Amino acid sequence: MGVDLIKFISVYRFIRINRFTLLNGKKIISLLFFTLIARISRRGIVEVGVYKGGASLLMSLVYGRKYREMQILIDPLSGHPSASVSKFDSLSHPPGHFSDTSLSIITELYAAQGFQLPTLIPLPIEETTLFADSSFIQNVGLVHLDTDLYLPTRFALSCLGALAPIGAIIILDDYGAPKCPGIEKAVGEFNAKFGAKFYSINWTKEQLILIKKCN
Repeated sequence: MGVDLIKFISVYRFIRINRFTLLNGKKIISLLFFTLIARISRRGIVEVGVYKGGASLLMSLVYGRKYREMQILIDPLSGHPSASVSKFDSLSHPPGHFSDTSLSIITELYAAQGFQLPTLIPLPIEETTLFADSSFIQNVGLVHLDTDLYLPTRFALSCLGALAPIGAIIILDDYGAPKCPGIEKAVGEFNAKFGAKFYSINWTKEQLILIKKCN
């Protein structure tokens, strides 16, 4: 695997104690397990919804330095954009929620652990062109969707349903979470259109895994 276990444990504890990620331990373990699968398959990884970069850094540790150019992070870095919040989301996620982050916070976190920050696109996923680029999506092995909101999740899933290669893995955080009802709605719409093409696994509480099985 090529991961320094002692360093990994140290970084993991630092990230959890200082709340650089809000994912619990079970979600992080499954995220890193599937990151390793993407590394073995030599496909890229994408995280949508980075917050302070804690989960991203752990993914980088498992994924490896030499594959840094194949890791993409996407987050507006200004909290929930007003245009991304809809009537299908709960009042727990108003515009501006999670705005207590910045590029410097994430960059400094990476630098403190001796890592260079992967490509970070500071935009809402709906405003990027990557997910509509079939040549890009065809080389992606793992997408971690942690937006908490209906519209960006629906957008990402609609692109991935159509373009993701066989074997591609999508991890949806907050699926079934009472504070994030928009995620379950977006997944329901996705399943109605693309469900027959994906395996669906309720891996752990409030985390859904989708794996492309056919075109």
